[in-house]
Amino acid sequence: MSTNKFDKKILEKITPDGAKTMSEKKKTPTDSLPTTPDETQEEEVKREITVLINGKRLQLVEVDGDIHFADKDVGHGLSVTKKGDMIIVAGAGGNGNACGGRFLINARGGQWYKGGAIIQEASADESEGTGTNGDSSTQESQSSTGKTDTTQAGKTGVACSQMFYGDHIEECQGNVHIRARNITLDAIETLTLMAGEQISIQAGPKGGGNLDMRSGQINVETDTYVEKITANKIIDGTPETTRLGYDPRTNESTLGWYNVNSNITGDYKLAVGGCMEVTVAGAPPPVPN
Repeated sequence: MSTNKFDKKILEKITPDGAKTMSEKKKTPTDSLPTTPDETQEEEVKREITVLINGKRLQLVEVDGDIHFADKDVGHGLSVTKKGDMIIVAGAGGNGNACGGRFLINARGGQWYKGGAIIQEASADESEGTGTNGDSSTQESQSSTGKTDTTQAGKTGVACSQMFYGDHIEECQGNVHIRARNITLDAIETLTLMAGEQISIQAGPKGGGNLDMRSGQINVETDTYVEKITANKIIDGTPETTRLGYDPRTNESTLGWYNVNSNITGDYKLAVGGCMEVTVAGAPPPVPN
């Protein structure tokens, strides 16, 4: 028996069933590779990721579906509620303190707002917020007579200032009501008031105030001019009154149960181009004997 045959028999005794020799192990097992291609998963896996920030000064928290990104100490920040409200608090808040910061918007492409009602409150005092009991707040009430009573005056200063480098157009489909202590409309060239039906000017709650007009010349062009004067009409100064009537139908009548007194210190000149009739219905005064 040769040595190779002897070794082969010994190996068959000590080698377990199914074992492979070294030459067989070096071969690539191509027959055992899977033939089915890779499959794709059609169902989409949905995940909800919540990230909360908790730093030294700022924190991002979620409370009942509302997201708050605010400062820990004073509370100013941004809040987005599940109802769709966006709340921006600028400056210190809480503990009865009003907002003390500023909210600045720099939009190079312009601003476009479309929504519901707009309510604004502005204060001239930077150290005091609106709606507080400081000196910057003003409480006004209107009595039954129409007079506005101010219980607390606001501080002087500019609470709102706007600058437009171009035309400024505002259109309102309802009523516009501007109320202030003093209103000044300052037009460098021309001030025009136009109304589709009527323009009313009233001085005082019931018309008992003063209406002052100062002008070099007043031009009135109307079909009917009516004056109702319940007190005195005084023309003071050195005016020259001229009435021109080019239409023959022009007529001037003086009617009324009143007296007419003319006291002329200078000359009186009367020229009549047509007929003149004077009728005196009263009896002449008695002449003493």
